[in-house]
Amino acid sequence: MIPAAYMAFFYMNYAQIGWFYQDDFTFLRRYNHAIYWWDILSFENFGRFFSRNLYWYLGNEFFSPNALFFYFFNFSCVVATSFLAFFLFRREHDAFIGTAAGMVYFTMPATVMSYIWISNSQHLLGHFFVLLFVCLYQRLSRAQDSVRNVIALCTVFLLGLSSNIFMSMALSLVAWDLITDPVQRKKRISYAVLAISGLLSVFFFVKLSKAAAGSYSTKISWDVLLENIRFYWQSSWNGLLWLIAVAAGALVSIRRKQYFNAWLFLASVAFFMPFAFFVQQRYLQYGSLCYLFFFLGIFALLADWLKHRAPRVLAASVCLIVFIGFLASLGKPVRYFLEHPWGAEQRQQVSFLKQFNRAHPQAMHYCFWPAGQKKAADDGAQAPAPLEWWLVGFGDAFAYFVDASKTYALERPGVQCDARFEFEDGVLRHIP
Repeated sequence: MIPAAYMAFFYMNYAQIGWFYQDDFTFLRRYNHAIYWWDILSFENFGRFFSRNLYWYLGNEFFSPNALFFYFFNFSCVVATSFLAFFLFRREHDAFIGTAAGMVYFTMPATVMSYIWISNSQHLLGHFFVLLFVCLYQRLSRAQDSVRNVIALCTVFLLGLSSNIFMSMALSLVAWDLITDPVQRKKRISYAVLAISGLLSVFFFVKLSKAAAGSYSTKISWDVLLENIRFYWQSSWNGLLWLIAVAAGALVSIRRKQYFNAWLFLASVAFFMPFAFFVQQRYLQYGSLCYLFFFLGIFALLADWLKHRAPRVLAASVCLIVFIGFLASLGKPVRYFLEHPWGAEQRQQVSFLKQFNRAHPQAMHYCFWPAGQKKAADDGAQAPAPLEWWLVGFGDAFAYFVDASKTYALERPGVQCDARFEFEDGVLRHIP
């Protein structure tokens, strides 16, 4: 329980020192007074209506402008997903294995990375709905066929899909169930869920394919795939060991007729596929479910093999895996983000500008530029937006928190400036 207690302390402590950051400001401002219902079909929000439109609109209504409450909500998602992993494995195995399953998600580095930035709520909500769908499917698909059960499963699937597109990979469980379970093939619920949710997934993929450019560009090639495997598993050899372990775990589970256990290993690959061919976008949090299902598969395999033969070895093995994940979190992400919380610099910048704005109400046009960085030439050439400007949401942080009636822009030829400011080492300063 020590890892759980320490990680809970980290999550709560970080909620007090972290703040809004980068895209958060754009979402705060955009969804301040409207949900933009047409995004359901237009996909201007990348299909994330639940985790973007609803999340930020309701956050504005109930939490804003206090980032602490956004973090508390995101923490509740982490806790809820951990409990779902617990309930799933308690049902399939026992309370001890269930506790270990929940602890893996609660303490692993990818979960930490999903938590430290508020905008990563799309991942945390997606994780929650994937685990909720798996738990419900394992229960409802074994019950008597009913329209209500189909509606419940499809609703959870749609909520997850509108949080993050990786939800579509949860359908691999339904398909696998139909392939491996003769009894399930005689029931209608799996066919109905697969058909309805499959059509929803196709619709989302078709709509999102138009946005697969820029930072979200994809390229189907071995080079890109290998680069992503190296990134998410730290090396090519680790990636190879992962694939070998997945294949071996799945085959052993199939041979033992433990088909759900086999799916856990296959799900690790399935949840890797949505980002397997991204050319630029590589972030540890993307691999959360890939890691989670892989370790859950190992837990399930160990439990079936050692539960009655060597229970002490089983307990030691499971605890060791959980503790290694906990140490990996302590090794870098926890220590680093406690010392460098995201949004801390932006909070200082907003606070400074608030004070300046109160002292100089007559100034209407504020201009910004990083200290020591070359400005655009006088001929009007446009320099790329500097990183510091990107991290304040291209000025949305100031428009939202300081004064929406004033303008905030980069200092460039032709831009009116009543007051000039510079970013230097994360600190905002006024230039007299």
